[in-house]
Amino acid sequence: MATILGTYNDALRLIGADLLASTTEDAESRYALDEAWDRSILFVLRQASWRHALVTESLTGSTGSVIPGFTYKFSKPANWLRTNAIFVVSTTREVPIDVKDQGILFYAHQTPIVLRYVTKAAAGIDPALWPEHFAKALAAYLAFQVCERLTGDANKTASLFQFYENALGEALVRDAMPESTWLRHQLNGALLPAVRYVLEQHSWHFAIVTTSLAGSTTTPSAGFTYRFTRPADWIRSSFLYYPDGSVRDEVEFREEGGYFHANTTPLVVRYISKTLGEDATLWSDAFEHTLLAYLNWREVMTQPDVPGAALQARAIAYHEGLSNAKAMDERREQPRVNRSGSWVRSRGGSSWSREQGLN
Repeated sequence: MATILGTYNDALRLIGADLLASTTEDAESRYALDEAWDRSILFVLRQASWRHALVTESLTGSTGSVIPGFTYKFSKPANWLRTNAIFVVSTTREVPIDVKDQGILFYAHQTPIVLRYVTKAAAGIDPALWPEHFAKALAAYLAFQVCERLTGDANKTASLFQFYENALGEALVRDAMPESTWLRHQLNGALLPAVRYVLEQHSWHFAIVTTSLAGSTTTPSAGFTYRFTRPADWIRSSFLYYPDGSVRDEVEFREEGGYFHANTTPLVVRYISKTLGEDATLWSDAFEHTLLAYLNWREVMTQPDVPGAALQARAIAYHEGLSNAKAMDERREQPRVNRSGSWVRSRGGSSWSREQGLN
């Protein structure tokens, strides 16, 4: 078990200085170590998601003075040092959310959210709780911090920093856990645009909404009788039809200017909903894996020195993932009944409607 005195003396051994008998000894080395102690602990704690210092906490948001594009703001915990993950829970899964980290606040679209973070409370700063390799890394950093003051030797100070980096590397392997694979994409603003992009690639069953629209005769597009306001959370049409009991009639329509235009009312629209699609608690595993593959591909595309082979590998991973996810997501519905002579939707993805581009 680590102690303050033991850590001080580990640092002094690395320097080659006399050891202390107690943490109250009247010695220049003790004063130097006292001065460097608190900031050194915080510095090393910030380097990784140390298991002994992780705390998971539910945060409740408020709506006052929220930045544009978000609904809620959340105060960071007083003892927060470093974020490991930000998520909500879907049954037993942790799923990512769109979030912004700005100053002492987080911003999100929902409340509550869950934050896992490195703490500077007792769990992080109590030497009795430190794993061995973390304690050794801290001692090495302390030695680096006080070496020049105690020895005046700049070369030795530089060598101690290298020793610290080696000790930190060993501690990372043994005592730290990886950050959430989503975190960097969440914090750099890439997550939500990527979600919307992948949603547009397929009629994902978890995001489909069916609604009946009433037409208006106000300024329909040329050649049509009615205009229908597109749903506010529309992302992509799946198919459109006229309701007639168990029969779905073929639709002649146009999509233009945020409206559907057709010759009969009402009109039934099945579409991908932004509200449902952006709710990560509804995502299938296949969609989630595809989304992460897309984010990883987009990330390397922004890096100028990435080898072409690496870029190609990420692209292949995404496209293969998308293909597999589409196959797994094929909707299972009751057989469709069509009027004699009407155009039947093909297994290849042709639309129930005559608007070009739907599938």
